[in-house]
Formats: sequence, structure tokens, C-alpha cells
Amino acid sequence: MERAVDVDFDVADPLVCCSAEDLVIMKTVAGRDRDWADIRTVIHRSDATIDWDVVYSELKILLELSENPEHEARLREIVREES
Repeated sequence: MERAVDVDFDVADPLVCCSAEDLVIMKTVAGRDRDWADIRTVIHRSDATIDWDVVYSELKILLELSENPEHEARLREIVREES
């Protein structure tokens, strides 16, 4: 929750959402076609503010546990293409 952000959707109270970093991490671990497209959108909207060091350090452990370490290379390729 420490990286959560408030998003104002023009309602009484802002909605608490995960950070761009956490969304990229979750989408990379899942690694479905739609997730990769979503990551491209997140990069377009938030690239300048994404802490990629946090993303890659937390992602490494999760990808090892999920047995999908190749997803990191795919993410790095997308970041390179979209940044």
C-alpha cells in the first residue's frame, strides 16, 4: 500500500489504485497477450514517473517463483521500444 496512488474519477472520494510500477509487475508476471498491450499503455501514460529499478528488482523474485524468467526480457524489449 505504500506505493498506492489516489486517482480522482470525479466522485466524492478518490479511488486508491496500485502504482504504475506494481501494475507493470503484475502484468509482466501474468504475461498474457493483453497484459503486454496493457504494459505498453502504462508506459505511454506514466513512463517518466516509473521507477524501473523497483520494477526490475521486485520482478526478478516473482518471475523465478512463477518459472517465467523470460518475461523480464520481453518487458525490457517493450520498454526499449516504447520509451
